[in-house]
Amino acid sequence: MDLKVGNTVRYVGKPDQEVEWGYHQFDDPNERLLLGNTYLVETIEIVSSYPRISLIGVKGHFHISFFEKATGCIRQAQPLQ
Repeated sequence: MDLKVGNTVRYVGKPDQEVEWGYHQFDDPNERLLLGNTYLVETIEIVSSYPRISLIGVKGHFHISFFEKATGCIRQAQPLQ
């Protein structure tokens, strides 16, 4: 995924077991993000060969695979089901 600081991403979610397996240096996105909502990328960095991003207005760092680059509508009031 070709992301840059300032891009908009959509949280696409991951199963709980994937959050725990191999992602111990990341925060759990299921606790802080709404499925389907969009966020602005604040930073992108590589830590121990894992790409992670931080989001404007959200505390924590998240694995980049939990997101897709957003196109079209960039905000949603309700999480996707």
